[in-house]
Amino acid sequence: MNAWARRVLLVDDDALVRSLVGDLLQRHGFEVASCSDVTQARQLADEFDPDLAILDVNLGSGPTGVQLGYVIRQVHPGMSVMYLTRYPTALVTEPGLSEHIAQSVVVAKDDVTNPDVVMTAVEQALRGSRVAGPPAEGADAAIRQLSRTQLHVLELLAQGLTNASIAEIRNTSERAVEKHVKLIYEHLGLETQGAHNARVLAAKKFLEAMGATGSGLADSTAG
Repeated sequence: MNAWARRVLLVDDDALVRSLVGDLLQRHGFEVASCSDVTQARQLADEFDPDLAILDVNLGSGPTGVQLGYVIRQVHPGMSVMYLTRYPTALVTEPGLSEHIAQSVVVAKDDVTNPDVVMTAVEQALRGSRVAGPPAEGADAAIRQLSRTQLHVLELLAQGLTNASIAEIRNTSERAVEKHVKLIYEHLGLETQGAHNARVLAAKKFLEAMGATGSGLADSTAG
């Protein structure tokens, strides 16, 4: 699997589970930030701006993992959510959050020792519904491989927004946005030092992938 340097926030109060899942993700090329409680998770979500949050449903006293997932998904558009739980049937009945749960991937904790199950679930979560909607049929394969977070950043970039404005919308740091933009350029095969403006070309690719013409964008700029 090509993870495209995607970022995962892993939240579980069980150190063994964090170690097993975190090591597995890193072996598959993912960048992982992990913690054990809601307060740390909220802070990491802001600083790390992950593509995917993997959350333990039972985090002890206080908010549940599902409540945490709901909140950070509202604050960070485009983030995928995957849950780990020992009681998957109880998860789907959490009051008021059925729609959110339906948009998430759930994995039984008994399966965390099975790499195939975990990585299949991770890929399923990352390829879930995208903020901007699915790319048009025949879109550039590289566009189709972007994570939800990367696609959302690209969507905002295509609207002509600066990195600072994108960071404000995504409730993250400008540095995190810069890293996402750099990865997007790499995935799309765009040179930042060439004769053409990589930002403009990335925006054109996005518009074409979404079925737009991109005719309002110049073919190139002076940089």
